[in-house]
Amino acid sequence: MAHSCGGALVVDPELPTTLTAALLRSSQRFPSQGLTIYDTSGGSSRLTYSELYARAVRVQFGLLAHALDVGDSVLLQLRSLEDHFVTFWGCLLARVRPVTVAIPPSYEDGAHAVCCKIRNVWQLLGKPPLITSQAHAEKLEALRESAAMGDCKILTLPSLMQRCSPNDDLTSTAVLPQDVAFYQLSSGSTGVPKCIQITHKGVVAHIHGEAQSCGISSDDIHVSFLPVDHVVPMLTVHCCDVFHGCQEIQADVAWVVADPLRWLRLMSDHKATRTWAPNFAFKLVADALRRSPAKQGEFDLSYCRYWMNAGEQVTMPVCEDFLDHVAPLGVRRNAMQPAFGMAEACTCMTYNNAFEECSATRLGRTAFVNLGPPVPGVEIRIADDENCTLPEESVGRFQIRGAVVTPGYVLNDEANKAAFVGDDWFNTGDVGFIKDGRLYLTGREKEMIIIRGANFYCYEIEDVVNALPTVLPTFCAAASAFDPSTGTEGLVIFFVPRHEHADPMDIVNDVRTTLIRHIGLTPGQIIPLTVEEFPKTTSGKIQRSALVSDLRSGKFDARLS
Repeated sequence: MAHSCGGALVVDPELPTTLTAALLRSSQRFPSQGLTIYDTSGGSSRLTYSELYARAVRVQFGLLAHALDVGDSVLLQLRSLEDHFVTFWGCLLARVRPVTVAIPPSYEDGAHAVCCKIRNVWQLLGKPPLITSQAHAEKLEALRESAAMGDCKILTLPSLMQRCSPNDDLTSTAVLPQDVAFYQLSSGSTGVPKCIQITHKGVVAHIHGEAQSCGISSDDIHVSFLPVDHVVPMLTVHCCDVFHGCQEIQADVAWVVADPLRWLRLMSDHKATRTWAPNFAFKLVADALRRSPAKQGEFDLSYCRYWMNAGEQVTMPVCEDFLDHVAPLGVRRNAMQPAFGMAEACTCMTYNNAFEECSATRLGRTAFVNLGPPVPGVEIRIADDENCTLPEESVGRFQIRGAVVTPGYVLNDEANKAAFVGDDWFNTGDVGFIKDGRLYLTGREKEMIIIRGANFYCYEIEDVVNALPTVLPTFCAAASAFDPSTGTEGLVIFFVPRHEHADPMDIVNDVRTTLIRHIGLTPGQIIPLTVEEFPKTTSGKIQRSALVSDLRSGKFDARLS
């Protein structure tokens, strides 16, 4: 049967059972360890765990002084990573539940997708306060009118911290393992978001499972540069590093993506042992090294044990291309670590720690990446539409159970009913198969394209288009949409030209010819876009449904091909 268990979770009873207890422990046992933070200009600052705890206590006092109570919520809008981490931990100490929402380009455009998300989650959670920096507070005021949030309360970090002096006798608020630590919005939510409850015991179970599977200690040095509204930088990286007392490097995503080789520079300079990014970032690095090969001795990446690839579909061509380009820099092939996780399960629950030996399996014409077995304490299975377990190598609904699974979505009975399918199994919304106890994902339930009765995976088509030198890497989306010329569903391709002055129609012809040659598909519509028009989440996931919605609304009529 397609059911795989990671085995028993071994937990040292002397270790903390909550995140807040872990922060206190690391501030005492590893006071000089902590975070090195790189801002939007590449400037760095240092925040030790002892400093983080002391400043978080001041935020805790400020929250209580502003009459926030146990179980209350706050929205975080803090551009500074240092401010964000301090505020996050202050909330956890006060048993106030923070939720981080991406910061929009402007608060004056209330119709912007991120502004809509802020308004919708604010309303969902009962109109909680927004916490921001002093410099950013005036900009946030624009939401009152632009997003119909006239009665929103805005608190600044300095106003919270000034309420506590070193002589204050702060009564500790007892944090329990079953408490909800923070909220996480489901990836890509732009309407009324699914708000995921993340508990202390769930995160701690994840930390132990990951450590048992991957071997993590206070000697590790961890690099992350994805935005903190994504669950992996906050949970798999930051919370785990605090728990273990690891050294951590957090960098602003825009600064790194502007020059992807900065990721390698951070790894080399800090002698990092672990890092992660979604699949698209590995492609950006390979493309950058193809354009400008690294000089001899420019980077030493031999210290890194794992380059975790997670957060979106992992593809073999990208993994292989990246490894080919970084091999001269000291990266071992088995350092590539495809993994799978989701916020609803406190992030990663499977890891492939043996990439070279068992990297991919073919199903029909397509190669799927081995994402590894489940970690201890987690069970996985493949089920049919009736939620009955299927045999190995059968494609079906990917489901999980274990202590890492969320207790549910906030005020969303419909989503909870769809996700929790009985006997503690949680339906992930992903489709895949299990072979030899290891997970292979074929895509999301809604990301299969059916053309003339044949099934195609979105990313399979996108990989072909992304390989064109005229297309901006990772800015291609394949989707199914009504084709008026045939009167049925057809393939539509959205892409961004690599060079803004290139003739889009020449690239359209390249895309059509390439897909006919490589996959035997003729796209019904091929639509060139600008980077600004191409919707992605902050972690780089393509929002295909948003593109199809824009297509149906007539937004791209003038560019249809």
